[in-house]
Amino acid sequence: MQNPKTDIIIISYKKPELTIQCVESIRAGSINEYNVIIVDNNSADDTVEILKGKLTNILIIENKKNLGYASAVNIGLTNSTSEFVLISNNDVIYHNGTIDGIFEFLKSDNKIGVAGSQQLYPDGNWQWSWGYCPGIKLGLINLFLIGLIIKHLDKLQIEKTANARQTKEVGFIDGAAMFCRRSALNDVSGFDEDYFFYSEEADLCFKLKHKGWKIIFNPQYQITHIRGGSNNQGNFKEENIRALVNSKIQFCRKNLNDFDAKLYFILEKIYSLKLWIIYSFLSKMTSNKKSIEMNKKSEVMKNFYLSWKQITFEK
Repeated sequence: MQNPKTDIIIISYKKPELTIQCVESIRAGSINEYNVIIVDNNSADDTVEILKGKLTNILIIENKKNLGYASAVNIGLTNSTSEFVLISNNDVIYHNGTIDGIFEFLKSDNKIGVAGSQQLYPDGNWQWSWGYCPGIKLGLINLFLIGLIIKHLDKLQIEKTANARQTKEVGFIDGAAMFCRRSALNDVSGFDEDYFFYSEEADLCFKLKHKGWKIIFNPQYQITHIRGGSNNQGNFKEENIRALVNSKIQFCRKNLNDFDAKLYFILEKIYSLKLWIIYSFLSKMTSNKKSIEMNKKSEVMKNFYLSWKQITFEK
């Protein structure tokens, strides 16, 4: 296998067609050559055999059990040597020029630890690509629905020409595609393997920011993210909501003081209850099609509220 300067680590779990599509988009949309490392998290089917039969010039690491996302990434990093590395889900399609462009952007400022691009759904619609780390700031942003304004402003970026879209520092980059500087990752000893799935990227970026590294969102470049593609469940099944809430509580235990963590916990509980009530009301006041949509959102927020309600925070 060749050894280009930059490595790309793809975490695989079943759905080999997504991994193949991801690798093909990397190769078709890039001028530079990249070293592709696939870490399979014990798919326990014929995924690895299919990948070996369809892909060439790659390294495939087969984990004997599903170790979770953070551990799989760290395994990939130990088999990688480049100073810059892209950590990727397998359900990502890279647009032409995105990988080359973001890496050049990352190299332009030696204080950028992690960078990310704008994510789109397969139908071309906008999706969240970054976030605020759990804490009082996020709790207040959610409670007062400021996030809706931020979301609207973020969406407007897509309508601008690429060079007019403004980069900005953010709390964390969504883990689907993180362009990283190895020296920054080494500075915090990589990903915290206590996280199995969800919030590991927030934890990493939170620690990096406290070490003085920048976390930058660059919407000048785009990717398509088939969100939920690996497990074919999406993000709002009841068990996924519980896992997400648990991961945020875990983040609080690790990174926040007792007061901040408890206040954040309360704010999230009030916020989810508030939206549950609002969506329930709207489902009864709107037309049939809109009513179904509001009812689904109501059910999601109900599950968030019940998940927050069942958890007691103890440092």
